[in-house]
Amino acid sequence: MNGVVPIDLSAEGRSRLNQILDGCFWNAGFVDEQARIGIVAVELVGVSFEGQRRSDAYPIVMACHPVSRVAASYKVDGVVRPLDLRDINAAVHEFSFKEIDDWDIIDPPTNQRFRWQKDLSIDKSLNGSSEARAQMHFLEMWQYDGSSQSFDLALWFQNLFLFDAHMNTLTLSDLEEARKKRLEAIGEIGWHRTAIVPCFDIDDLLSKIRTG
Repeated sequence: MNGVVPIDLSAEGRSRLNQILDGCFWNAGFVDEQARIGIVAVELVGVSFEGQRRSDAYPIVMACHPVSRVAASYKVDGVVRPLDLRDINAAVHEFSFKEIDDWDIIDPPTNQRFRWQKDLSIDKSLNGSSEARAQMHFLEMWQYDGSSQSFDLALWFQNLFLFDAHMNTLTLSDLEEARKKRLEAIGEIGWHRTAIVPCFDIDDLLSKIRTG
C-alpha cells in the first residue's frame, strides 16, 4: 500500500473527531519546517483499546501534512515571549495540567479561532501555495495557567493522519469503537494522564503518509 488514508475532515468527520478529542491531554508538539509536518501528541480520555490499562488515558499521534503556516503565542506574566519552531515543545512542557476541553481542536468556529493573533511569538509560512492554502484546515490548541502564562498554537494544514503509540494507523472508526467500549465499561477508565510521547521518526512517518 502506498501511503495511508487521511482522516475524513468533512463537516461530519470533523464533528466526530472533535467529540473524541474533547478533554484530551496535550503531551507534546513539534513542527519540522523542511518536511512541512506538524506533530501533536495527545492522550484520549474517553476510549478503551485492547491492552490499555483501565485507569490510563490513551496516547495517540496527530500528524498534519503538509503544513503551510504555523503561529504561536507564548505569554508569561502578560508579556509575549519570542519563539522559534524548535521551542514549541519546550513551551508545552511549561504547563502541568495539560487538559484541553470544551473546544473543537480541528477547525473550530471561525469567529472563535485565532483570537490571539495580535500577541504572536511566531508566525511562519512553510511555503504552501495559494491554491493549497485555500484547501487548508486549521488546528488550534492551548494551555493556560491563569494570569501567569498562556500558550496557543495554530497549524494550517491539508491532511491529518492518526497513529497509536506504536505508530500503527488509526481511523475514525477505530476511535469510535474504542469510545463505545469505554461507555460500556463498568467503573472509571481512561482518566489518568501517563505523559507518554510516542517515539517516531520523521522520515518513517513521511513514508507512511505520502500518497503520491
